[in-house]
Amino acid sequence: MAALALGTGAILDAVLSGCATSRPNERPSPSKTQPETSAYPPLAGKKIQPPENGCLVGLHRYNYSHDTGQIIDSYQKELDNKPAFFTLAMVDFSYFPQYEMAGIATKGVIPNVLHDYSASLQDIAKGSHDVTLTTLAKEAKKYGEQHGGFFYTPMPELNGNWRPWARQPNAAKGACQHAWQIFEDNGANQYATWVWEVYCPEGAKGGAEDPQNYYPGDKYVDWIGLSAYSRTQFYNGNMSYNELTRRTYIEMHNNHLNKPIMQAEFGKTQGSDQPYWLKNAYKTIKSRPGMKAALYWDQHDRELNDNLYLSKESFEVIKEIFKDPYFIGAK
Repeated sequence: MAALALGTGAILDAVLSGCATSRPNERPSPSKTQPETSAYPPLAGKKIQPPENGCLVGLHRYNYSHDTGQIIDSYQKELDNKPAFFTLAMVDFSYFPQYEMAGIATKGVIPNVLHDYSASLQDIAKGSHDVTLTTLAKEAKKYGEQHGGFFYTPMPELNGNWRPWARQPNAAKGACQHAWQIFEDNGANQYATWVWEVYCPEGAKGGAEDPQNYYPGDKYVDWIGLSAYSRTQFYNGNMSYNELTRRTYIEMHNNHLNKPIMQAEFGKTQGSDQPYWLKNAYKTIKSRPGMKAALYWDQHDRELNDNLYLSKESFEVIKEIFKDPYFIGAK
């Protein structure tokens, strides 16, 4: 796994300051094993820039103690390195996790904040929650001034019918646009890198709507995020990563040429087939020129009773995969 050295490292300098200057001019070729290069216009401020070559690797594991630094240390022990970014899943709409993010940043890792906007989307768009959003924006700016850029994902899996904002594309777009504007007015968007995350309908069996219906506009999106899981107890349990994501990836890559794509969430139910599934998943990720980041969801999904934890064998597979310099981690 290539090092992403904070502060002085050449790779991180490119990620944080911007190294891409042109739009991708190739259509995706998921079947290829060698990646093409997709370059993107640099993002303004101190947002997280997509690497010109390679893919940032991320991991997520929930910890009730909120000691995110401890989790990062455990990954370093397992993988001989640290992920480039780490996701914090926040269910409290009013809380900005500065403490937890600082614990991640001090380890040289970029935080990704998933924020569930649990209030009425119409009320958010109308301004009924502006006091809360303004507080979030001010705290986001304060964090950015101390630690730099971070990923920010409001309302993850926007098109998922199981989400509280299900079947409300216009309201969801309005809420996202309004929240973005408050962050902008308070200077937080110098650092907050906005991720528009949708679920790949290929693996949802009708449980996810057309992602494009939820797109708020280029102004409000820095990265496009995809979510997909292969869960053994459901019909998609035998689907490969490529089968779960291919159509949505191609659609996003072709329709939004200026937007880097991240696999913001993906996972496979633990079992004897998990290591092989992961090996093929990362091979597919490497073959996609627009896929600039990928994060594995390493936890037990309590709601679905689905164990996505990486097995010992899977850790060994990922450890070997991440030796490839194409996959960029932290140092």
